[in-house]
Amino acid sequence: MMKNEIFVDTSGWMGFFVVNEPIYARRRRIIAEAIEERIPLDTTNYVPTELVPLLTTRTRLSRPQILSLIGSISTMRELEIVHITPELHQRAFQLLQTRPDKDWSWVDAASFIVMQQKQLSQALTTDHHFEQAGFERLIL
Repeated sequence: MMKNEIFVDTSGWMGFFVVNEPIYARRRRIIAEAIEERIPLDTTNYVPTELVPLLTTRTRLSRPQILSLIGSISTMRELEIVHITPELHQRAFQLLQTRPDKDWSWVDAASFIVMQQKQLSQALTTDHHFEQAGFERLIL
């Protein structure tokens, strides 16, 4: 099922942290298996910018609880957080401009660029945009 590395998108983290999210157990299991099998996880520093407001609006968690969850991401040894440079930021914008037929977010576009650069094929996400961009979603 899982291969070299897995990109974790906003919805992947949402399902990992929030018990009442649909298919919570499956998301937890995928991350637990990756950690057990020493499969590196990747995300970008843009992903938490989507995750904070999502957790705020869709959960009853307090602001300190949300920030604690976000902080725990950065301490995971198995996780590489790719920081979006000005060049990657611009490349993501260019990708959006070349695909006006898609309603991808800037965060999505940056994620796609990072996944292409790192030659990643799998994403822990419910976002169908990843499939539109040619990647495999581990959760549907």
